Amino acid sequence: MVIDGAMGTSLYETGVRHDKCFEELNVSKPDSVRKIHEGFVQAGADALETNTFGANRYRLQPHGLQDRVEEFNRRGVELAREAAGDAGVFVLGAVGPTGLLPHTITADERAGIRACFLEQCRALCGAGVDALIIETFHQSEELALAVAAALEASAGAVPVVGMVSFDERGTTSDGKRPERMVAMLDEWGVDAVGVNCATGPAGVYEMATRMLSRGLPVVAIPNAGMPQQQDGRLFYMATPEYFQM
Repeated sequence: MVIDGAMGTSLYETGVRHDKCFEELNVSKPDSVRKIHEGFVQAGADALETNTFGANRYRLQPHGLQDRVEEFNRRGVELAREAAGDAGVFVLGAVGPTGLLPHTITADERAGIRACFLEQCRALCGAGVDALIIETFHQSEELALAVAAALEASAGAVPVVGMVSFDERGTTSDGKRPERMVAMLDEWGVDAVGVNCATGPAGVYEMATRMLSRGLPVVAIPNAGMPQQQDGRLFYMATPEYFQM
């Protein structure tokens, strides 16, 4: 299966400011979001991720939008579903991290993080996603909270995918390698595992192949990697042609 590209990047290319709440656009500029989804369908994507990566209470709070979690997630699913149409394209409910670091917070705050993920995952499941994709997590403890919430919200009705982002050393921010992370995700009960973002196509490929040992389906969603500096300017070296290799 081929999954779509980065919603945030696509929205940014349309002129949306980087400090804008992209998830709020599901309500204020639904046509813009739907058009991006439709472009990926036309390009041949088998699955669309909802524009809900940061639609949790903690990520919405700086924008004063923390009480609109259900609205943004529900509308995000609707827009992706409208774009999918009758093409047989799956809609994946995207869930990203809170931006907090669990190892620096209290037990009560951990409970709050889990509750925030549960709120979002319930909204996505209630809106009718085909799967929940927990993605771009650099820290295993926060990933565990998100997966637990997703499994509770889905109650076995839809698959849960656990995705990790590794640094250039091939570890999470708390030092865990792909072999350890896939074992942990398997023990937690996810339906599929994977790698996204991080160090570009080559790095994602290496990390994903190292997660094959448990026999779970493996998802690889690369980004353009980290920029490199040449003559005082930053360049992304992963061209479209390099992706096709």
